[in-house]
Amino acid sequence: VQPHRHFSTEEIIIATNCYDGNRIVVYDGGYRLFKDSLKDRLIFVKKYDSNYPLGLKYYAYKDIVIGSQMSGCKNVLKVLGCCLETQNPSVVYEFACKSLSRSLSATNVKPVLPRKCSIMLDHNNVPKLIDFGLGISLPQGQAHVEDAVIGRIGLSAPEYVTTGYLTEKADVYLFGMLLLELLGGRKLTIVERNILDTYEKHCVEIFSNFVDPRMSIEAEQLMVVATPILRCTCVDGEKRPTMMEVAKQLKVILKSC
Repeated sequence: VQPHRHFSTEEIIIATNCYDGNRIVVYDGGYRLFKDSLKDRLIFVKKYDSNYPLGLKYYAYKDIVIGSQMSGCKNVLKVLGCCLETQNPSVVYEFACKSLSRSLSATNVKPVLPRKCSIMLDHNNVPKLIDFGLGISLPQGQAHVEDAVIGRIGLSAPEYVTTGYLTEKADVYLFGMLLLELLGGRKLTIVERNILDTYEKHCVEIFSNFVDPRMSIEAEQLMVVATPILRCTCVDGEKRPTMMEVAKQLKVILKSC
């Protein structure tokens, strides 16, 4: 699947004002995401760094292909096109207001396990996924796919880290870690990740010490929020819910608010 349009190097340079550092909204180590405008339209331009390893350029092209394939999904940031004239490719996206977090999981219709995604918010605060370079397809009829362990180890499912087996339940684990980061309002430290290695009867007390101080939440409400987090991050992958089950539970929680 080809992106909608090919952009020239000149267009990308003009749009980014020669890659003005003041326009960077996300710096992920391997790429920079610029907030730009082209013909009076706000856009994002993702530029892979010049020192991006040639052996990993494959992931940059995979990002373009999978992102284009999924651009029709309402919760995926739409790929407008790309520039392939430079040493490393650049990707042009529709605009979203802000970055929510990094190293996040996706709720997919297609059997693509992202391993690592970023989430942007549009002007209506609708989440939009971006970054599919590390995505890997789950073969039809198979429960897992084996591959090298990639991503933030502390946020990855235990069974994936130890065996290299990637399953949809590993994706659920990542989503649980996202919920925990949202609850705390920050990235997790190694110590904070251990909050999940506790008994449920103590979770209200422990979670209350972790919750973002800007939030006002009752103990009963906190328990409601903690439940899907604990279910998603269960050490035993077989006991984790499916993403469809998690989505249904979150909708129930949302309606009760």
